[in-house]
Amino acid sequence: PIISSIKSNLVGEDEQGLVQGALAAVRVVATAVADIFFGWFYRFATDNGTNEDRKATWWPLGAVTILGVLAFVIACTLPDKPPPPPANSQQPTGSVLSGSCKSEADKGKSPDSQVLSM
Repeated sequence: PIISSIKSNLVGEDEQGLVQGALAAVRVVATAVADIFFGWFYRFATDNGTNEDRKATWWPLGAVTILGVLAFVIACTLPDKPPPPPANSQQPTGSVLSGSCKSEADKGKSPDSQVLSM
């Protein structure tokens, strides 16, 4: 939720849905890839669970630790102050439903024919 709110403050109102959808898609893909990869890696390191030595888990846990430290280092390189929002963030661009994107040729057409012509 925090990342979503930060990202939505950095884009205009007309782009917030796109950003929220992209964040959700990246989160889902990252979770799926991480579950598959680290599940396989843990199983490989422990010989399908037959190796009861605690040292067998050090490689997968070490990889997770390294990725966590790397993410922390990247987060520390981000600027302290976010960039200002785009100049058009106060004025939504409009949609086909509001009729604000009608061209001169489309002004006399019905809304159904405008959607089909786009």
